[in-house]
Amino acid sequence: MHLSFLTFGPDPFVLRHPPPRETSLLLDLKPFYFVSIMGISVDGELLPIQASMWDAAASGGAILDSRMSLTVLAEPAYQAVTKALSRRLAGVPRGEVPGDHGGAVAEHVEGGEHTTTGALVGVRH
Repeated sequence: MHLSFLTFGPDPFVLRHPPPRETSLLLDLKPFYFVSIMGISVDGELLPIQASMWDAAASGGAILDSRMSLTVLAEPAYQAVTKALSRRLAGVPRGEVPGDHGGAVAEHVEGGEHTTTGALVGVRH
């Protein structure tokens, strides 16, 4: 199982593992942090989401909110992600106990990527 998380400040766990990758903050409006997303992939497949979705100068971009534990996407990006996840999870029965079903969702940011693996709970078609 792969774990991904966002951390602020020194963390002994992070220091014992391969060096973390970093991305620059575009704006720092606490508690929000604007970062440059380059794309989203599901199970290694980069999704066809227009680059303008991630352009902060054109009313796009991505916000990390240190108080929230969820992801909110604009409708076109949401549709691309749910379509790809629905294909990937087509054989997984709904209502099953969450666990690692072998897929991964990666948000590609400048300087690296953030990958989440495991089950998706609450997929709607």
